[in-house]
Amino acid sequence: MKISIVIPVYNSENKIKKCLNSIINQSYKDFEIIIVNDGSTDGTINICNKYKEFDNRIFIINQKNMGVGKARKVGITKSTGDYITFVDADDWLSRNSLEIMVSEINRTNSDIIQFAHTNVYKWLRVKKEIADITINYHELKENYIIDLLGGCNRTIKPSVWAKVYRTSIIKNAVLNIKEDLRIGEDIYLNLLAFTNKNVHKISLLNKSVYYYKVGVGLMSNLPLNYLNEYNKLKKIQYKFIIENKLNDEIMFQCQVETVYLIKYACVNIVKNINDKKECIQNISDCFKYDFVKIALDYFNNTKKSIWEDIEYFISEDVNKYYLYIINCLKEEKKNKNIKKIVRNLI
Repeated sequence: MKISIVIPVYNSENKIKKCLNSIINQSYKDFEIIIVNDGSTDGTINICNKYKEFDNRIFIINQKNMGVGKARKVGITKSTGDYITFVDADDWLSRNSLEIMVSEINRTNSDIIQFAHTNVYKWLRVKKEIADITINYHELKENYIIDLLGGCNRTIKPSVWAKVYRTSIIKNAVLNIKEDLRIGEDIYLNLLAFTNKNVHKISLLNKSVYYYKVGVGLMSNLPLNYLNEYNKLKKIQYKFIIENKLNDEIMFQCQVETVYLIKYACVNIVKNINDKKECIQNISDCFKYDFVKIALDYFNNTKKSIWEDIEYFISEDVNKYYLYIINCLKEEKKNKNIKKIVRNLI
């Protein structure tokens, strides 16, 4: 069984060696590495070319910078393996990762398998445990579809790494992509892959095969232009919910995600802009997106109970929301100080 490993790279000269070394030294040998160079301007491509010289399993595709979604899409279409997995350039695999993947594919005959992974912090590594479960297509639609549409406590994770996909499934998903996204592209790809009618079996296994380098989270450093991309993604999700006549709880969770997306965007605005008037204008701009208007309409008409974050969100009073964000930041700072005191005491 041949495994295709797709690696999108962009200005990764300081990290790609560790990633590639972890793959070429795998205990399982029947694989191909498809590196998609997404317009790197540093020495990334030179490093990749050197690896290609001594390992004929490595293939390199060069393209202008179009984003990780487009890079993965190109890698998928060029792959020739029976199954496909993805690795980001700053992450790496354990030495027997592919061996574990192939063993579990043979044992379960699953179309998609999600594995556990290990978060890598500066001084610490933490395995992120998952449940060992098997899901069929009916169970996915009944119990787990929310995970692909904005659920808060996801069993199925939105990332494409630490998963292995039957190639025919993921290639079909790529063919059905109608919107190119620069953010949330993995969520969109998973939505199309997991809900493919040819997916008969999905397995989740609590075996860590992937080391994920934890950096600054997107939500804590969210540029406003990314809301344009989320506007596209949320519209895709809404359309999917309506077309598939999914229940209101799923729509509720999808809208709750919008509330917190806007909250974190506004927190970022307040942290980075000192002028109050400019802050308020930027916050006002956040509420002009279609996906936000859809969420406002939903919460203004729902009979479900809501809480403080949603109440401030639907007030549509920008000045009031600005003060709310200021108070949230003060509370966050106070909590950090308390934690610091406690750490010093112990």
